[in-house]
Amino acid sequence: MSEITHDAASDTTTYLQDDPKAAQEVATVGRGQPPMVREIGEGETIRTAILELARDATFDVEKLKALTEMQERAEDRQALRAFAVDMAAAQSECQAVVRSAEVKLGKAGEDKGGYKYAGLDTIDEMIRPIMTKYGFSVTYDRAPRQGDGGGFNVTGTLWHRGGHSITASFPLPLDSGPGRNNLQAAGSTDTYAQKYILIGFFRIVRRNDDDDGFAGGVMPLSTDAEGRKKAERLRQLVEEAGIGADSETPLDRKAARVGWFHERLDYQITNYLDIRQEDYPKMVRLLRIEKQAKDVRERKEAQI
Repeated sequence: MSEITHDAASDTTTYLQDDPKAAQEVATVGRGQPPMVREIGEGETIRTAILELARDATFDVEKLKALTEMQERAEDRQALRAFAVDMAAAQSECQAVVRSAEVKLGKAGEDKGGYKYAGLDTIDEMIRPIMTKYGFSVTYDRAPRQGDGGGFNVTGTLWHRGGHSITASFPLPLDSGPGRNNLQAAGSTDTYAQKYILIGFFRIVRRNDDDDGFAGGVMPLSTDAEGRKKAERLRQLVEEAGIGADSETPLDRKAARVGWFHERLDYQITNYLDIRQEDYPKMVRLLRIEKQAKDVRERKEAQI
């Protein structure tokens, strides 16, 4: 049996179904308009049951507790679904970020090459409107990092308007490069961690302004004997340059080394064979420069 009501002012007719299953929907039909249906979510259904149980003077506390826990789980599932939908949409709108900033290696007047990178400000300029559109925000926490090299662990939390969040941590030694005091080194380390955490959340791709990655047919090192020989050479140079040597744990060391390559390449790698053939000579040269700088630091420290 249905009850029909009519609102003359808005010229709408509402049909209310007595059937319990049909009562999950309320359809409003206006003249010349399609019906609009609002579906009651899982969490709202459980909430209604909790309210009904609370009105009963003989209600069972344990049942109420169980229903409350069910409601929380239902709301968590809804938040996760909303997060996944908006994240997929946000990532689909992310554009590749051009490596527009450049670092020159060597002292004034020396030409030892350099490398380009995408700064945090460039990445933020691209991603912030997308984050705002889909209800995302990010916060960062920092804690001292134990072990040689000092530094700290940076933990980023990506929040969503639906209530779901995810976290990622990046342990880094202090970025005490040439000419930096401790305060500048701390700022550089913090910025570095923020950038890579944000890149990881949204899978942001970086590229040079004169290429688009593999579209030009660029290939990684081959897996034959020659390719493995080059990969081994890179590994030796990384060891000799002391990249990640101050890391407290193997995980920290790997993160430092991956980060070093990510700053100098416009793509991500998981092992040395992922490095493109055209980039191999540049990486060898940059690693040799890193080794020279390490040797100079060690000689100075020995004189103190």
